[in-house]
Amino acid sequence: MPETPSGKVAAAFAPLIFGVITFQAYTTAVRLGIPDAVADTPRSASELAAALDADEANLYRLLRALVALGLLTWTEDGRFALTETGAQLRTGTADGSRELVAFFGEPLMWQTFGALEESVRKGGPAFTKVTGDFFFDHFAKDTAFARSYHGGMRWGTAMMAPLLATAGYDWSRSRRVVDVGGGDGGVLTAVLAAQPHLHGVVYDTAEALAGLPAGAEAAGVADRCTGEPGDFLAKVPSGADTYLLKNVLHEWGDADCVRILGNCRDAMAEDGKVLIVATLLPEPGAAEDPSAFTYAALSDLQLMSASNGERTLAEYSALCARAGLRVTGVSKIPYLPNDNVIEAAVS
Repeated sequence: MPETPSGKVAAAFAPLIFGVITFQAYTTAVRLGIPDAVADTPRSASELAAALDADEANLYRLLRALVALGLLTWTEDGRFALTETGAQLRTGTADGSRELVAFFGEPLMWQTFGALEESVRKGGPAFTKVTGDFFFDHFAKDTAFARSYHGGMRWGTAMMAPLLATAGYDWSRSRRVVDVGGGDGGVLTAVLAAQPHLHGVVYDTAEALAGLPAGAEAAGVADRCTGEPGDFLAKVPSGADTYLLKNVLHEWGDADCVRILGNCRDAMAEDGKVLIVATLLPEPGAAEDPSAFTYAALSDLQLMSASNGERTLAEYSALCARAGLRVTGVSKIPYLPNDNVIEAAVS
């Protein structure tokens, strides 16, 4: 039989609709602890229900769906075992996949995305409408949410760091790098490991820096990497020739971005530079890569819901100009078409 118009519509929207419940299945599995509970030993639904203090009947239905999604597989005796994909959601995976799923599965994040319509109607971040707080201000009230956020950001860092360290930028002109808002140092430690002539400082909140000593030791750069707690809206460490802002400015409004960039300008050594690592929105009608455009546009909505959003190169150039800087170069990070390095120097 020929496909009907209504059938085409259903086929187009079914993945969208089921995508919502698919991600909820992933995040429920992670938040319940199913991947860790199964680990290397296949388990029955009853064993998992007892271990996880869950309703056995409904847990079985979730486990069956996880088989359909490729996270679990059935053994010959009807138990559940992890697939290679499912194993990536165990605690302690190097790429941070589990933490990313856990963060975006936070009930507060789902409430935030659910308030997107109100954000579009009235302006401002949906997160603030849900909580009454600016995104980062809320961390002081909910430290568990803050830890979940910092853990979730490891995923993007794990993908980008080795590429930025070796091929995303020419580090030969740098000697001392300050990673502003660098979290646990995942990016800077990778850069220092690949560039032995560099020394660096990770500048972030004390909580964000908690994992830096272990990370620097593991990367073999503990003698060249230190952490300094502080507020980059107020100041940044002085005297470096390179100030790195990796996925920082897209979280902040224009006035705060100008303040952060201005703090870097004031602190940098003579002939210093700021490196802004960011996803760039294309100018209207200028999208060269449809998939990259889709990623950038949806990332912008996600950020609009939480805090601020992505920008075009022209918008970043305007922010730099307001801070007394001028853009001197832009390069794409290899294999990551959405990630760019914008270099700016004193104008």
